[in-house]
Amino acid sequence: MTLTQKKNSNNKMKKVILCLLPVILFLAASNYAEIKNDSSKRSYKNVSAVNLPKYFYKRFEGTIGGKYRIVMNLTRRDTMVDGNYYYEKKGIPIFFTFNSRIYNDGSIYLGEETGKYDTAYMPIVSGEFKGKFVNEHEIKGYWDKPGLKAKLDFSLEEKYPAGSAALDIKRFSKHFINGDERADIEFMYPIVTNLHDKATEKIINSSFEKTFLRDYNFGDRDINWKSYDEMMNDFISHYKEFVSDTSLPKDYKPMWENSFFTDVIFNSDNILTVEDIEFRFEGGAHPLTFFIYSNYNIVNGKEISLDDLLIPGYKAELDKIGEKRFRETYNIKQGESFEQAGYFIKKNEFHLNNNFSITKTGLRFRFGQYEIGPYVLGAPSVFIPYSEIKDLIKSDGLLANLVKEKN
Repeated sequence: MTLTQKKNSNNKMKKVILCLLPVILFLAASNYAEIKNDSSKRSYKNVSAVNLPKYFYKRFEGTIGGKYRIVMNLTRRDTMVDGNYYYEKKGIPIFFTFNSRIYNDGSIYLGEETGKYDTAYMPIVSGEFKGKFVNEHEIKGYWDKPGLKAKLDFSLEEKYPAGSAALDIKRFSKHFINGDERADIEFMYPIVTNLHDKATEKIINSSFEKTFLRDYNFGDRDINWKSYDEMMNDFISHYKEFVSDTSLPKDYKPMWENSFFTDVIFNSDNILTVEDIEFRFEGGAHPLTFFIYSNYNIVNGKEISLDDLLIPGYKAELDKIGEKRFRETYNIKQGESFEQAGYFIKKNEFHLNNNFSITKTGLRFRFGQYEIGPYVLGAPSVFIPYSEIKDLIKSDGLLANLVKEKN
């Protein structure tokens, strides 16, 4: 991409962001107004504002409609909320949309992600939670979905039963602003706090702390970073060098943003599964987002591999099942090639990668942007239920108990 193209792309993106910002702010305000309006009619109407940390992770258990039992993982990043929930009976994680929010008085909005968007680029949801923290450890409100005749009350309580981990959040950030010049970098990751075996706790936390130090590779340089301060200072320094380049047009002042955070996917049955998410925008036509799963055994602290879970020689059969599920997920007919559907995959060359997450009822694999298709196809994922790979699961492995629970 030429410098002129970068400049034009950057200006277009700025215009899009500026155009969408009022819409996003309006919708966020509308959500908040609706939450406040409904709160006057429901059980938490007289609850005072709850003082919550601006950054936290919480694991909840509770019910929708008094009978559908759910487990929810929530991570707060200032006003934003990331996470997922699953019905204990089904176990498939349902993720929350990017516009899910928590407000200063403890009111909360969570939209269920469908991967589809309306004409204003806002997420189309399959359901919504609207409610409020009634205290630091409980949320009450209602759940609604398109076509539902009546809203269902929900109630959630923060819980960490045996086989799960309580987590604190560590955060580092640095910002540079000089007129139209701006660069922001942020790291946020969890720290396990409640394990009886402190040696195991130390193993997991050491892995969390070193993840971005190990994987962050700004500018395609292989550097053994010693600290987050060193990394952030280097990022800001390179931005300053970039914008001070006299060969650049005077009005070309791109905003750089790098943010790294960790979402909890599953936290039960002695398994802690997290997703490290890296968002990068350093000018150009579009940002890049990377999604990396990690699974930990909270009994011994070791990271879990597919070889730990599945019998020897599983790869060919797992790929076969994975291709079938992938085609079903993205509506690719059996006679249609992946190349015809827009992917880079050649005939008979579909292979799952090793980027997988463990859930209550199956394994989810996720590909990176550009890994198997162009940017427009995003970061595709495929969910494989344990019921379809039960013959591949080790009888003495961590998944054995999850499979037994479903039978």
